[in-house]
Amino acid sequence: MVVAPVLRFIDAGYNADVRIEDVGEPRKLIEGFAPEILGRPVEEDDVIDEFIATAATPTGEITTYNWEIKPHVLVSATAYGNRVFLMAVKASALQWRKNEANLRKTARSLGISS
Repeated sequence: MVVAPVLRFIDAGYNADVRIEDVGEPRKLIEGFAPEILGRPVEEDDVIDEFIATAATPTGEITTYNWEIKPHVLVSATAYGNRVFLMAVKASALQWRKNEANLRKTARSLGISS
């Protein structure tokens, strides 16, 4: 789990209420956090499947970006207030074969509540 200030991506004011859409394109986020979640920068041959999910929360509609980086890295990210929240779930081939459904469920469990 990574919690980072939005200032890493945009110039937001003090106590800004930023959403993930304000931070930038989904690919920009994954490339910006690649060293933390992959241990290296994103490379041209990395296969990144992405989709966007919107979840209702007590604070309203919060969008979450979800990626699958092959092989076997699932990433979810959202932003609230002046922070970006990012969760990565990594698995070995054996872990993936035995627990893919649970790993996907865990990766999609990222949520924000006030």
